[in-house]
Amino acid sequence: MYWLTDENNTRPQKTLTELAANVRAESGKLELVLEIIVKSGLVLEIPATPIERYQLVHYYLLPFIRKRKNVKIIEWVVKIEETIADINKRDNELRKELG
Repeated sequence: MYWLTDENNTRPQKTLTELAANVRAESGKLELVLEIIVKSGLVLEIPATPIERYQLVHYYLLPFIRKRKNVKIIEWVVKIEETIADINKRDNELRKELG
């Protein structure tokens, strides 16, 4: 659902192709996810010729969806920093051993 929002906290309409480019998921899996969230009432399928578009239904979900994505990014950054610190520590230990 994150990809159905943007930086300006709006709900842009997106095609399946646009969503697939962002998500990097197999088309069948993405279609299944979209079917589920459309039937749940969280996302609106907008029929159009020739391509359907999808849009997040509720404005009030925007801050929650955007915030959750930012939390994940922060978690990834922390993990990356920890990994880099671990690599540097091991590198220093090996340099000392090799003299």
